[in-house]
Amino acid sequence: EMLRRSSFASRERRRRTLSQDSGAWNPNLLGGSSAPMAITSSSGVVVSSLSSWGVDLSRTTEVCWLLIVQAWLSFLTNGIFVSCLALSAKPYGRPAYQAAQTTALIVDPLASALGFRLKVNAWGLLPVMLLMSICHVYILALSLKSVTPPLYWHSGEVLLVSIAALGRGLASYVKMRANVLLQSLGSEQAETRLMWSGVAMQLGSCAGAFSMYILINTFSCFRRG
Repeated sequence: EMLRRSSFASRERRRRTLSQDSGAWNPNLLGGSSAPMAITSSSGVVVSSLSSWGVDLSRTTEVCWLLIVQAWLSFLTNGIFVSCLALSAKPYGRPAYQAAQTTALIVDPLASALGFRLKVNAWGLLPVMLLMSICHVYILALSLKSVTPPLYWHSGEVLLVSIAALGRGLASYVKMRANVLLQSLGSEQAETRLMWSGVAMQLGSCAGAFSMYILINTFSCFRRG
């Protein structure tokens, strides 16, 4: 009887120690019943709960990143590119603007087709996004009155046309590649993810067009058409 009481007291002390350290008691550690093991940390509780609900945290993070990518590139293409290309090409003349627009329209479908063939994962789109952003920042900076056009007397329009075509091509590739990745993450919710991709693109386009309209028509720092 004394041995039984001593064993019970020892197990009770061990249970209290575990409860104080982790906030939950796991009977499997005490040689108890084969009940499911309790989670012993707050982060573990969250991860376990999300997993039990069928939520994949890594996939959710990837989807959120791709939606941000879609919104950002729509902001650049339908905001900066459309609004500032004509202003940035003004110092070089109308032929430079027409060449930039024509080249961008030719590159657009070709780059979109590469979205199916040139395979890059979701996080691999980050350097492509950075290069595309640099191209659009160049177009935005060139549309300012205070900026002197580079290579004004030495084929500067060729540089503008090349950067405009590169920026438009990268944007088309990223847009198509992001949609391909969203669809390939699982067929059970592919339509829903593509729907949210369209929503992100529309929101980005609206934000870009509205912000550039306000900036160009309110402040006098841009060139006038």
